[in-house]
Amino acid sequence: MGIKKPFICTRGLSLKNRSGATMIEIMLAMLLLLILALGGAAYIYHSIGYIGIMGTKRLALEVANSRLETMRTAGFDNIKPLSLDYDVHYIDHSSSAWAVSTADPDETVDIKGISLPITTTVQYVDEDPTDGIDSYDYLLASVSVGFRVNSSEQVTLTTYLGRYR
Repeated sequence: MGIKKPFICTRGLSLKNRSGATMIEIMLAMLLLLILALGGAAYIYHSIGYIGIMGTKRLALEVANSRLETMRTAGFDNIKPLSLDYDVHYIDHSSSAWAVSTADPDETVDIKGISLPITTTVQYVDEDPTDGIDSYDYLLASVSVGFRVNSSEQVTLTTYLGRYR
């Protein structure tokens, strides 16, 4: 009779036919999900900060617009020049009247409980300098309001104020 060979089953031992996941594959999948989650969290965190900055910037624009509207209602003749020149002058409105000066008055405005700088300037403009009359036909008014602490970022609105309404 001869020697019989033992029966060896090779069905589950092939690498091509194995089923399930190994521990390394599970760890790699978890690492990939962790990286995606951290990226999403960082995006949301920075978006919330940016939304806060843009909200303060919008309030600064409203403050600048309010200052220009106050100048419009005050009238052209209530904002007098210091001298007959066409230089840029600063305006302070901390009191009830407009005070024109050559130096920046370091005025501040409170936005969201934070004191931020506001600068108002005016330049007197003569529409027709050849007419021989030193007159101010209109004012070029500009208001700049800072919207970030310890930063030079600011919003600026500029308009013309005429003598006649």
